[in-house]
Order: sequence, then structure tokens, then C-alpha cells
Amino acid sequence: MFQVIIGVINMLFTIVAIRWCDKYGRKFLLTTGLSGIVLSLVLCGFLFYTGHTQWYFLLVLLLLYIACFAFSLGPVTWIIINEIFPTPVRVRAVAVCTMALWIAVWVVGQFFPWMLAKAGAAVTFWLFAGFSLANFFFSWRVVKETSGKTLEEMEEIFVSPH
Repeated sequence: MFQVIIGVINMLFTIVAIRWCDKYGRKFLLTTGLSGIVLSLVLCGFLFYTGHTQWYFLLVLLLLYIACFAFSLGPVTWIIINEIFPTPVRVRAVAVCTMALWIAVWVVGQFFPWMLAKAGAAVTFWLFAGFSLANFFFSWRVVKETSGKTLEEMEEIFVSPH
């Protein structure tokens, strides 16, 4: 039953991303979603730290994480990867970024169970919250808004000297 709930939340908030991405912008969705991700991971860590994992609050926090990921990092990353490179190198650059992203996903998948066993759930969630916070600041300071811009305009933004 919980897999169905998680799947429905993931699907609904992916639809939110599709509908809002051009309206509110990629950067807004990224920073908003990452804020929710950090909050949910910090609070999940706190619940594990205090031993209050039998509450429904943990389920709500995990669903909040899924929702925030589904309307931000999940889809927006793929959109931005395809928009930031100039036309002559786009195909190869997107391929390299895609490979790097899937390697990172594999690394997280490999180390998550190990971290749970070695460091415990609280520390694991807090560590991921820390990485998500770093991603928030990166997205806030470095990521440029690409919504509503042509590929030529984006090329000027990303290729021209800053």
C-alpha cells in the first residue's frame, strides 16, 4: 500500500513540475524543492535520533521528500542539462552529464545501506540533508534561470564571459 502512495505522490508532483516549470522557472522549483528536501531530511534524522520512528510523522516527512524531489531535482535537472550547453557540443555534453548523473545515483544506492549500518539512520539522513543544503546554495547562487529563453539566449548566458 505504501508503494502505491509513494508512486501516486511522485506522479502527481512530477505533473506539478511539468505544469509549473515554465510558469515559475527552473531555479524557483529547484530552490523550493531543495528547501523541502533539506527540511524533511533534517526532521527524519531527528526522528531517528530520538527514536520516534513509529509516528505517522515519519511517513509524512518521507512523502514530503518524495514530493519535493518529484517537482524539483528529479525533472528540473534533466531540463537544465539539455538547455545549458551550446548547440555544437550539446549532444556530447548531455551524454557526459547523463553518465555522471547515473554514476552518482549508483554511488548513492551503493553507500546508503552501508551508511545506515555503520553510521545509523539519523547521521545518514543528516549527511544527505547537508549535501542537499550545499545543492540548495549552488542552485541559488550559480544556476541561471533558463525559463522563457531561446537556445540562442541561453548560449549567450552560459558561454559569454561572466
